[in-house]
Parts: sequence; structure tokens; C-alpha cells
Amino acid sequence: MSYKGISPQLGSYIKLDNISHLFNGTTKTFGLKSGGKPFYTTNPYTLFLVLGGVIQEPIVSFTIDQDQITFASAPPAGSQYYCLKLGDVFHSGGLKSIPIFTRDGTRNIIPITATTVPVVTRTQTVGVLINPA
Repeated sequence: MSYKGISPQLGSYIKLDNISHLFNGTTKTFGLKSGGKPFYTTNPYTLFLVLGGVIQEPIVSFTIDQDQITFASAPPAGSQYYCLKLGDVFHSGGLKSIPIFTRDGTRNIIPITATTVPVVTRTQTVGVLINPA
């Protein structure tokens, strides 16, 4: 099944450590932690974040770089904060080969390596770039 937009996330949910004690009304960047250890994510869409009772939209309200979160505007001192990681990205490993049938019914298995697929012309084999997304 194909999906439009961001693929669904699979895996365990993790509640991130509360950082609201660091909010002072001027600082916009904070370290994310889970169980006291730095928490890394490359996809801000895996985070469900509530700040001051308002759900925050990834990219618009906050961005992620390594284990750092940067808010679009500094959270006011005393703001409530809740952040939940919604799951791990699932990767099936991708397509490994494509079965191709010729006009006479012969079945050929064409391997896919990285982001190219070999295409055989009448005179040569050419690697054609494909979109991995």
C-alpha cells in the first residue's frame, strides 16, 4: 500500500523528559532528553508536543537538530510542556529486484542497487536513476 505524505510511524511510544523548568521567556533552544539521556530524532513529525496546553506543529512551531529543539518563539516561564515520541520509522529494506517478462514469456530478474535500476537496450546496459521515496 502506498501513502501520500509522511509514512506512518511504527514502534514504541516514549515520553520525553520535562524541560519546562528551563523556560525563561527568552531562550528558544533546549536539549531533548529521555530518561536523562540525550534524545535524538531526525524527524520532527514523530513528536507530539504540547506547550502551554496548545499542540505545536512541527517545522512551524519547532524544529529539531540532533538532540536540540528550537521553538519559533521562546516559551514563557512557567509554561506546561509535554512531549511524546510517536514511534520509530519502519523500513522494509526496500525493493531488491523487479521481475521482467519479455515478449516470448522469458522471465528476467532485474536487481536494484542503491537508487538505480539497470536497463538493457539493444546495445548496452544503462543504470537509470530512480526516486527512492
